[in-house]
Amino acid sequence: MSRLFQTKHVSGLLITLVLVLGVAVVSLVELAADEYVLETLIVSLCMLLGARCVNDETMPWGPSLEGAGPDPSARDLSSDREERRPSPRASARLHSKLQLFANQGNLPEAKRCFERIQAEAKPTVRTFNIILSACIKCSGCVEAEQWFERMEEAQVVPNQASYSILVSGWARAGAPGLAWRWLEKMQESGSEPTAGCFLSLLVAECKKGQLHQAEAILEDLTRQFPNARLQATTVLLDACAKHGDLEGAERLMQSIASEASVVSFGAMLDACAKAKDPQRALRWHETMLARGLRPNNTTCTALAVALARAGDFAQALGALEAMEDFGLQGD
Repeated sequence: MSRLFQTKHVSGLLITLVLVLGVAVVSLVELAADEYVLETLIVSLCMLLGARCVNDETMPWGPSLEGAGPDPSARDLSSDREERRPSPRASARLHSKLQLFANQGNLPEAKRCFERIQAEAKPTVRTFNIILSACIKCSGCVEAEQWFERMEEAQVVPNQASYSILVSGWARAGAPGLAWRWLEKMQESGSEPTAGCFLSLLVAECKKGQLHQAEAILEDLTRQFPNARLQATTVLLDACAKHGDLEGAERLMQSIASEASVVSFGAMLDACAKAKDPQRALRWHETMLARGLRPNNTTCTALAVALARAGDFAQALGALEAMEDFGLQGD
């Protein structure tokens, strides 16, 4: 009876010890994923127990512990650490930090985070793209181009997003010529330009007053991306209004009349106001109402301005008073 009790007692202790060791090993493995602590622990245990780590079969991550001189059959621990890559979890955490710094516009911290990633693993195209976006946001396109060159030197192949960042960056910087250059590089690389690339170029050309060039971009954009047609046409229509091209604005409006939004009608009415053409303004306003679209402050104000500039102040005042019927308030 006493022996049976002792046997059960010893078995219980062994089970408890195994469970404790299991929890400890799991914790150490989780910690080792980031800091390589497990390697150091195992090597230390081997030293305490007098074990020999001679080759890859007994200890693939460690050198020989016997003898002062180098062992040709053993790999150097420091070089092996350089070949090792961080765990997916650690890599994801570093990239999350990099993205956070980029979004905050903290370029110095983003660069430091990049260097840490580079020290532990080869940066990917995603890593470089985050830095490219941060440069565009903080320091400008010139530094972004330098990082693009660094990406190529690191033998990381740029992707569609890499080129799109430079195209859109130069376009927003008011340099459509340089944006076109990157668009051509993008096509030469085999990457297809996105709708965003064409739209950013369209906006840049419109701001420069290059309406003919913008119209050519619009044709390419709508041919390749039909879903972007309404948005792109409205952008060019608004540019025509600002530059006093009433005929061009009306031609564009007619091309999207069946799908035009209240924003499109607002741009068209603004073009009529700038051209001091109240009759066209009234006609397009009636077309908008017939389409079942609800007027907004922009459309009502543009109509009132068109009438006032033509000297019809009574009707202009009536247009402003009609805003209350639609629940609108004048600016």
